Amino acid sequence: MTARSHCEQPNTSKPPIVTPGEISPEALRSWEMGCKQLFSIKSIEGDNQVAYVAWNLQDPHIQDWYSNDSVRLKGMSFNGFLKEQCMLSSTQGARSFNEWSIEVKSQNMMLCGMDSHLDDNALWFHLKVHMMSSLLRKYHLSAYGKEKVLRTWLNNVCMMDEELQATCND
Repeated sequence: MTARSHCEQPNTSKPPIVTPGEISPEALRSWEMGCKQLFSIKSIEGDNQVAYVAWNLQDPHIQDWYSNDSVRLKGMSFNGFLKEQCMLSSTQGARSFNEWSIEVKSQNMMLCGMDSHLDDNALWFHLKVHMMSSLLRKYHLSAYGKEKVLRTWLNNVCMMDEELQATCND
């Protein structure tokens, strides 16, 4: 099981840090508030904000994402960067697949018109690689891997998740 990250900012005149691990909404929210406070205190202009704080997201996956697309990401507004970051760090965790997939689809809708908006294939991939490991194992053992319609696939995976949850609760 991956450790959960947390946000640290011992001094408000320094950028906050999110430690490596599964990024919780609370850690990301604390990081966002710490960054906004820093921008205000240090008078950091909008076009420099992302570059000033992005490397303080210390999870290796986030740093790879930033490193591989830093030119585009540096040019984003801080709020746009946060929206894309929320999508990237979203994993199923202990939530039901249905609840989590609805949240991911909602976040993706907020990215409409942006380069980071996921088309159906990319959304499908994101959901597959970030689902709970026990559900992913069950999925790979099922016949659903050949499904070609996203909505049908989502319904099938939701049913598998419900079965898995029922088995765990017995």
